[in-house]
Amino acid sequence: MEFSIFLNIDSLIFMGLAVVFIFVSQRFGSRGLILLDDLVIPIGIIGTLIGFVMMLGSEENPMALPSGIFAALMPTLYALIIKSLISEREGLVELDSSLFSKLQGCVGLIILVGYMMQTSAGLFAFADVAAFLYVLSSIILIGIINLLKEQPIWHGLQKRLSGIGLLGFLIGIMFMLPGFNDPKSLGPAVAFSYLSLMYALLILVMLRILIPDESWRDEEVSPIDWLALGLPFLIGLTVSIALLLFSWLVV
Repeated sequence: MEFSIFLNIDSLIFMGLAVVFIFVSQRFGSRGLILLDDLVIPIGIIGTLIGFVMMLGSEENPMALPSGIFAALMPTLYALIIKSLISEREGLVELDSSLFSKLQGCVGLIILVGYMMQTSAGLFAFADVAAFLYVLSSIILIGIINLLKEQPIWHGLQKRLSGIGLLGFLIGIMFMLPGFNDPKSLGPAVAFSYLSLMYALLILVMLRILIPDESWRDEEVSPIDWLALGLPFLIGLTVSIALLLFSWLVV
């Protein structure tokens, strides 16, 4: 087997810089490992979604899609490798770092993601009003429910954001089903599916760095792991790509 096929320079740079910015937010302290444990899977999925948006926007030959899909999956693969190397987690999950350091890490990640978007398909390719409103309304609903329960308004939001993103991802895939025989009609559904998940994960990453939620306290393992986020994402992604391929081949 040629292991060189698993070497993707763009994905390596993306994930490597993301890891650096996570440690910058914790002043390169050991607690950066805790943050990396929590966020490496979401960041890898964000990288994969950027790759898929670029691929779907530029690829006109369905026969060339497998290589594009393989390349787009590399950030998630690298994220899983990094995750597997983090074998232990400190008991204290509340991160001890200055606000300035956290802002440095957040700004670095925002610039990194924005640069990848711009150089892949352009920033406007990642703008979707429906996906944005879905994520925003879900966050507001969680706040209202917490108020009714007499809890802090954003209690548990960060751990629920991955679920919000996955639900939007699934809804978008379901919207693809009625029009799978018309490739042009699939665009809005694909955009809603991929970008609702991307928006939710981007918000999760920023909030986790800046304002660790009290609901993360005393967790021995990250609540955002492979089974809770990575596996459902890859299953949904497989279904969406199968629908796209079938639609193109039928036409």
